[in-house]
Amino acid sequence: MRNIHTIGLGLLFFSQLALAHPGHGFDSVLAGFFHPFAGMDHLLVMLAVGIWATRQHHNAPWKLPFIFMLLMAAGMLFGAWGYQINGLETTIAATVIAMGLLLASTLRQPASVTVFMTMLFAVLHGMAHGQELSNQQLLAAMLGMLLGTGCLHLMGVWLGLQQRPLLNWFRQGLACFMIAIGAYWSLMSL
Repeated sequence: MRNIHTIGLGLLFFSQLALAHPGHGFDSVLAGFFHPFAGMDHLLVMLAVGIWATRQHHNAPWKLPFIFMLLMAAGMLFGAWGYQINGLETTIAATVIAMGLLLASTLRQPASVTVFMTMLFAVLHGMAHGQELSNQQLLAAMLGMLLGTGCLHLMGVWLGLQQRPLLNWFRQGLACFMIAIGAYWSLMSL
């Protein structure tokens, strides 16, 4: 377990601030699709949602990712229509920390808590992306981002369902890395 913490802290020094939001061009379905893979905060949270869903709903791990995608789309619309939250980058970093803590925990949360947290994180991530979209780009970028997000959720569900020791180590390392990198991003965005 100590090696996992050392690796996570070591990777922290090679990371950069979560700049996945302002300044990126979303002008097509393809650009929207690849954005979740290029924005580290989005990549980490989407994988974590898939993994976490397998721990919360063993018989239906698709529920939380589906809820996430629906509410992320709503958040993108809110952001595109001009709704803003002060300190959104810091809040996004906090979602990375929270998902890392949830992955590190072995406790199952009540269904109402898991759904609420999924909805909240989804709306926040969607708003962050929606704020940079114009109405002309909105539908194409949203479709691409939802497809990319769905792929990452599926990868997370697959990782969560695997019982191999190496993948268990990966999931624990991912949780530690998310906590560390989220804390770093939070400090850098203040």
